[in-house]
Amino acid sequence: MSKWQKGSGSGNGGCFQVIRDLTGNIVIRNSERPDEWISDTNHAFRVLVDGIKSGEFDHMLDGAA
Repeated sequence: MSKWQKGSGSGNGGCFQVIRDLTGNIVIRNSERPDEWISDTNHAFRVLVDGIKSGEFDHMLDGAA
């Protein structure tokens, strides 16, 4: 398995980390709670990333309603 990866803007604080497991699924965890994680397919991860890039989740940032 490869190394956990995090966003370059996360600094040393808590952040989401991702890794590909031995089955090819993507695993996501919070660096402050490394024993809790979710795993899903590459396709599901791609749909999430595309949604983030297109702004579908922007309304959830900074206390926006």
